[in-house]
Amino acid sequence: MVTNKVAAAIRQVLQEHHKTFAYTLQDLGKCTLHELELPLDTEVPVYQRRRRMSPGDEEICRSKCNELLEAGLIRPSHSPYAAATVVAARTDLTGEVLARRMCGDYRELNRVTKADRYSMPTAEEIFDKLEGAVIFSTLDMRQGFNQIRIREGDKCKTAFHGVDGLYEWNVMPFGLRNASAVFQRVMDQALKTVPTAACYIDDVVIFSKSEEEHAKHLKATLDAIADAGLTCHPEKCKIARKTVTYLGFEVQGGRMGIQEAKVAVLDKLGAPKEKGALRALLGFLNYYRRFIPNFSKRAYRLVPGHQ
Repeated sequence: MVTNKVAAAIRQVLQEHHKTFAYTLQDLGKCTLHELELPLDTEVPVYQRRRRMSPGDEEICRSKCNELLEAGLIRPSHSPYAAATVVAARTDLTGEVLARRMCGDYRELNRVTKADRYSMPTAEEIFDKLEGAVIFSTLDMRQGFNQIRIREGDKCKTAFHGVDGLYEWNVMPFGLRNASAVFQRVMDQALKTVPTAACYIDDVVIFSKSEEEHAKHLKATLDAIADAGLTCHPEKCKIARKTVTYLGFEVQGGRMGIQEAKVAVLDKLGAPKEKGALRALLGFLNYYRRFIPNFSKRAYRLVPGHQ
């Protein structure tokens, strides 16, 4: 717990920046720094036929389209482009379904989209910055990709099939080839004058070496986010914590550990029975390799083709 004086200063900062938090889709920010452009290698429109859905998936799709229309994030379209729409299950490492959501299948469009080669930070680079810090805040940008507007002439390229017609995005959707690079560029530009904040795509961490200066660092970060026209998710932000979870790690006093929830998932897993499950497990373990002595030697024998 922080002192009463520090807590009061932080509450004041949050009250002054209440408009920097989006409580609904209608409150989403509109980025002032950048618009998404979609340069393609071809002038031939990329079109996919509509795929059949179960009645349950149709209802998920219809409900989501209505929600996005009401928020002004999509609009009806007459585009010659069209992506197929699917309802995908989000699962954990054990295969348990956590949620089902509507997704545009932009793989064909991505194949002809010119790549944005913007350099992404590594987790190691970010955690190096946290060395010596004793208090942290983490901010989650609410549907951050949807806060980036699309250049008017490129909106037609994002068209997708809804249950009752064709729609196109006014804002950057998930699934586009360059979406992560574009958002990272925006956040790097927004936070370039704030040395006590770092971000990986839409996850921001603010770090201070003393409690007394944390309110100042929080204010500087929220000022920068507001100036960029962006908004955070109030329910997913953690403010003034001695221990935080960031990018899957527990961070405390400049030290890192594995998030307990991730360990719990491993405890539930049995031995992988097929190559896909083995690859997923190895990818998961590779992310935490710093905590596994001789990981490379141990993992090499498990890589398909090297048994």
